Amino acid sequence: MKKIIIIRHAKSSNPINISDFDRPLHKDGIDGLLNISQELKKKGVSVDLFIHSPAKRAKNSAAIIAENINYRGEMRIESDIYYGDAKDLFAIFRSLSESMETVVLVGHNPTLEEFCSQVSDSNSFYFQMSTSTSVCFSYPDSWEVLSYHSAHFEWIINA
Repeated sequence: MKKIIIIRHAKSSNPINISDFDRPLHKDGIDGLLNISQELKKKGVSVDLFIHSPAKRAKNSAAIIAENINYRGEMRIESDIYYGDAKDLFAIFRSLSESMETVVLVGHNPTLEEFCSQVSDSNSFYFQMSTSTSVCFSYPDSWEVLSYHSAHFEWIINA
């Protein structure tokens, strides 16, 4: 059974003269990531791949979680997480190797909320993801056929 874990980046700062792409994490955001990491460890999550947006706040969020759950594998950057939409996230997952069982994707709203609502087998549920929220789905099939309403909602963690 494959696992899809979607994490919205941590709370970021909004300093003057810094682009959206380069916004750093806020201290409160880092604390939220530490809470998410602890919850992932309690759940016994073992990750095969981290995929994240190239934006600074998503990249740093992924790095903090990976470090705190002792993940030492590949950290893949996908520009479509920042610039794309839900259909681009489906394409990212469909391109994965079948050897990847548990994949974490760290990114941004509204794309993450749209993807979660579209991939979930619950047609009536809309996912609201504040910063440092993690949502997990189980998926029983091949990555290449991941489609709308094909994954089962497992849990949500709000930091």
